[in-house]
Amino acid sequence: MRKVCERCEATFDARRNDRRYCSKSCSSKARWAAEPSKRVEMTCPQCGTVHRSLPSQRKGYCSSRCVTLHQQNRRRPDKAGEPLWDVADSGCWVWRGGSTRYPSHRVAGDAKGAHIWSYETHHGSVPKGMHVHHACENTRCVNPDHLEVRAPVKHIRDHSRKLTDVQLVVIRSSSEKGVVLAKAFGVSPATISAARLGRTFAD
Repeated sequence: MRKVCERCEATFDARRNDRRYCSKSCSSKARWAAEPSKRVEMTCPQCGTVHRSLPSQRKGYCSSRCVTLHQQNRRRPDKAGEPLWDVADSGCWVWRGGSTRYPSHRVAGDAKGAHIWSYETHHGSVPKGMHVHHACENTRCVNPDHLEVRAPVKHIRDHSRKLTDVQLVVIRSSSEKGVVLAKAFGVSPATISAARLGRTFAD
């Protein structure tokens, strides 16, 4: 049967005669509208946004993202204001956090490579399909003067030039995992994979 939604006044097909709303969304909004006294106006303690919510909902925060940011700041209050990197004698800005070859940095709940974040902060967005290359060959460096964008093929080939003919032979004949060989030869797993496929060449 055809009915009219009591919330948005849209026409919809109903299988039961007692159905009053066209969707769960309209039903939920109508239920909250019927009990407005339960929602109170409050200010988000993280971002300052004024919103109406249940007192028990997210403890006054306007969104799940603000809750996450608050929890992150509460876990590491002693780290607030500390520099994110150490300046080496070589001029590299060596990232402090993380233990991986390519550390990440989280901003407003979103994580990306620390070197990519540094490049975008100082030089603008990375062109689509391009890689951010460490000219200093230090993968933990975030000095914007040491970062440049390169095409993926050129980026991998530049890394492969650190491999000698003997190393290429060893890589192509080895049954070890790529991550193991990458750590042994000081290159990325992508370089090991490309070397095995014959896509890279030594000087």
